[in-house]
Amino acid sequence: MKIIMNRACFVKDTNTDEQCHASYVRPSKTSFAWMRKGLMTVCLSLACYFGSAQSSVNLIWGKQYGCDKEVYVRNHMIDRFGNVYVTGYTDGKMGERSFGKKDGFISKIDGKGNLLWSSQFGSDQDDDIQGSAMDDAGNIYITGTTDGVLGEKKFGKEDVFVAKFSSKGKQLWIKQFGTDSIDIGLGILVSKDQSVYVTGSTFGKLGSTSQGNEDAFVMKLTSGGRLVYVQQFGTSLRDGGDCLAQDNAGRIYLAGRTFGNLISSNKGMMDCFICRLDEQGKPITFAQLGTESFDIPTCLMVDNQDNIYLGGTTAGNLASSQLGEGDCFLVKLNRKGEILWDKQFGTDKHDSVKGICSSKLLGDNFLVSGVMNLPPANAFVRMYSGDGKLIWEKKIIPEGVNGDASGKNVTIDRLGNIYHVGLTGFDLYGRLSGTHDFYLVKLK
Repeated sequence: MKIIMNRACFVKDTNTDEQCHASYVRPSKTSFAWMRKGLMTVCLSLACYFGSAQSSVNLIWGKQYGCDKEVYVRNHMIDRFGNVYVTGYTDGKMGERSFGKKDGFISKIDGKGNLLWSSQFGSDQDDDIQGSAMDDAGNIYITGTTDGVLGEKKFGKEDVFVAKFSSKGKQLWIKQFGTDSIDIGLGILVSKDQSVYVTGSTFGKLGSTSQGNEDAFVMKLTSGGRLVYVQQFGTSLRDGGDCLAQDNAGRIYLAGRTFGNLISSNKGMMDCFICRLDEQGKPITFAQLGTESFDIPTCLMVDNQDNIYLGGTTAGNLASSQLGEGDCFLVKLNRKGEILWDKQFGTDKHDSVKGICSSKLLGDNFLVSGVMNLPPANAFVRMYSGDGKLIWEKKIIPEGVNGDASGKNVTIDRLGNIYHVGLTGFDLYGRLSGTHDFYLVKLK
């Protein structure tokens, strides 16, 4: 039986092992081939298993937001009042005014899907928003890359920026860091002591020494924007930091990619690595994993038992034989860096895990989201048990040859509501505003 709800139909899906792939390009210069606008309906396929009992997840609402031009988002956050903050960039006007070629923005949305405000910021050049985080007071921190001047001055071709905004969208401070080359800010985290950590890559000498072509870096700032340190590390080949996480004790973990022998021997081309940082931000040897091809980390999480979860995409046989052009992957490691289990799934096209989320409300279970079957893109949200069993899956599958729903990250609030954000170029949950809108769905 199909239940029509918000232009979506819920059907049981018995296929629980998919195939996927994504190819690596430098994030600050990623280009996207978007499809033409058309009419469509969205089918959300639901597979729910929990032991011998069938569980369920319901769509509360789905909405989309945008302007008359391009909008791109990567992640979102939820405050203690249940408001959602979505960050991204646009070449149009999401806020009161446009500053340059491509600006950053923050949109605040309440628990009913109402857009409360959008705040826009930028230089007169391209500003690429990569990561965002929130502190205990609801302040928002954003990192990315700028071709212009956001801070006091421009250092090189592309610089890293870090900005802090209030929960009302007011810019509190913005800092710019760089070398005479290319510097890319990718991941950001606010620690338990309200320190701000940023990771990314540099082609110059951002820290004390340069190891090679492209190095990973991690920088620490106070909540007031004062730089505490910058650590740079890598091999003679290309390396970069992608995402950050922390455990119950406040220890910081970093995941990234390397073409070299960073922690152990390289398995082929681009490997993933995970390391723990000491108090000065120096990496402590942990784990390097990969295949004969490209393996790209996209998200990192530490659960309540200090188990580490890494998600991303692989073009090789990481956890099992490759099923298509490439596969999504999930890896669970213990605090010693030993692999407890790994999973590989997807479609026969380009796909990637984009978000991992846990909560005390979920117990040992956790949420995963991302994109499959690109192009055209289909989004997914999954729940797994702590031992790696798939409990349920919800898919956003646009109808038609050119339909697309590119899934990004997933979060859960204090009441157990699940939020998932992504991109669409169609009338998915409303009328398309421009070239691409972002969508937000709320699940229970």
